[in-house]
Amino acid sequence: MVVVLNIFLDLGLSYTWREALMIVTKAQGHRSTCAHSVQTWILDFVWEGRLPFHSFCYTRQTVLEDDNISQEIQSELSERAKSGFIWAEVVCELVASKKFQTMFARLRIHKPTISKATAHRWLAKLR
Repeated sequence: MVVVLNIFLDLGLSYTWREALMIVTKAQGHRSTCAHSVQTWILDFVWEGRLPFHSFCYTRQTVLEDDNISQEIQSELSERAKSGFIWAEVVCELVASKKFQTMFARLRIHKPTISKATAHRWLAKLR
């Protein structure tokens, strides 16, 4: 944002708003979708004084942070582990089960299913 504004507002340069935006975007190796985002951020700042939210190192909360749910999933998985390996699909089935859906509903969490990738991450956290 700052570089685009510096190039555009520099009296020694004669770049238009769009040209400055495209120069900076291409110099940083980004595509036109990034230019659109930067344009939106700049206009939000100019019109409303609002800076964009930076999500660097931002982590979302998961339902696993609830101790009751985490312990319940672990106990279910330990039951199933007796018969062999635990697969990500098993975690997906547990989340979709009526038992867990009622637990989620009590906590006002709407999570009808999870992806296989999410199940892998949950398994890593539950170790």
